[in-house]
Amino acid sequence: NGTGEYGDVIAWVMNRKKVDFKEAVTELALKAGLPEPQWSRADQAVRLAARVRADALTIAARVFAGWFWGSPAAQEYAQKRGWTLARESDEGIDRDGGIANRAMLGFSGRGTDQERIEMRDALISGGVDINSPVAVSVLGFKGNVSSWAAGHGLTDLNEDWILNGYIPGMVGRERLVYPHLESGRVVYLSARSIVDKFHYNLPEVLAGKRQVYFNHEYAPGEQQVVVVEGQADALSLAQWDIPAVALAGVKLD
Repeated sequence: NGTGEYGDVIAWVMNRKKVDFKEAVTELALKAGLPEPQWSRADQAVRLAARVRADALTIAARVFAGWFWGSPAAQEYAQKRGWTLARESDEGIDRDGGIANRAMLGFSGRGTDQERIEMRDALISGGVDINSPVAVSVLGFKGNVSSWAAGHGLTDLNEDWILNGYIPGMVGRERLVYPHLESGRVVYLSARSIVDKFHYNLPEVLAGKRQVYFNHEYAPGEQQVVVVEGQADALSLAQWDIPAVALAGVKLD
């Protein structure tokens, strides 16, 4: 919205009334005249885990978006793709009207210590455990990877991570970051280098399976939608007000 907040109606209630996910859904169901949800421990655990992951990725996406506006190189790359950074009107320059801002385009930065501190502090301020798998997928990790993984019940990790004592994160390497949004929440992050054709996806073991990319013109119930391969193509179609979904490496079923 106009104050830079993102999320769905459930997040709105949680933020305003300071309640957890279950309480927010229950309140909204009652307001809508629906039966009160019957929560099982398993269902609640899965839903809460998904919500925690989405909250962490949303915070990271906001930081990456700020870095985009601080990087002339990232902005130049976007303009070369034909994407508008801002919209001109009688009142002047409207950044909110540009494709880059509406898509929440981000920049991964160059990997400086200052950038990592900024991202870490933002996650901590948002209540995210910076040692959680989703936070590590963004920040990276140095240390005893085997011990860290065991503490989070993770298996089948990349052998190089264990041998080198290092898990690479998303911060750094000068990439354009695409937030994958669903119902206003960031459910995944992907990236593409602005200096070569290298594409990057968050490790599945840390952040879950890859997700398709809906451009910001898409909404549930669309009568027509263009299916493309990459996020950049979907974003270019948004420039012409055309709903599109990029498979982004996900198999179409």
